Amino acid sequence: MQATTTYLDRVRPAIEEVGERFATLVSAAPDPSLRIRHSDWTVSEATAHVVTVAPRYADGPEGRGTWVQDPKALPELNQGQIRGLGTHSMAELAAQLRQDLAALGDQVAGYGLAPPSFRFHGGELVPADVALGILLGELVVHGCDIAQAVHQPWPIDPGHVALILEGLVPIV
Repeated sequence: MQATTTYLDRVRPAIEEVGERFATLVSAAPDPSLRIRHSDWTVSEATAHVVTVAPRYADGPEGRGTWVQDPKALPELNQGQIRGLGTHSMAELAAQLRQDLAALGDQVAGYGLAPPSFRFHGGELVPADVALGILLGELVVHGCDIAQAVHQPWPIDPGHVALILEGLVPIV
């Protein structure tokens, strides 16, 4: 009898791969003060945002963290969390992201075949494993933004896009 491949079995390696690419990209960013196109953020701020977002996905299934009922309040939450992170080098941010992503993968895997759900921004109920698809989207999109700002390639795997879309289903 063949084992079933779970969503977590598919999304976790994608997060590991893209998370490492993201961390490597930002560690090598020549000028963290460069502006992200079509954004108020710099490379450093976009990186800090991703670093602050990763722990939300660990907090949610444990009934912790800050989640906004009205998605229009999300920019204010993001800015507050970026400010709360303080000033760190790009290497420190990359190291923190690597650590948080590894811990999150272990945490969600530890739930087994019945991961808990939590209320995401806007109040929609999202299973912890499926929420990782949304986090993968954060890594892919912000990685692309940063790569454009620092003039580096950022190929996007179509299989990762499929995982992101699957992760978004509960909130759209």
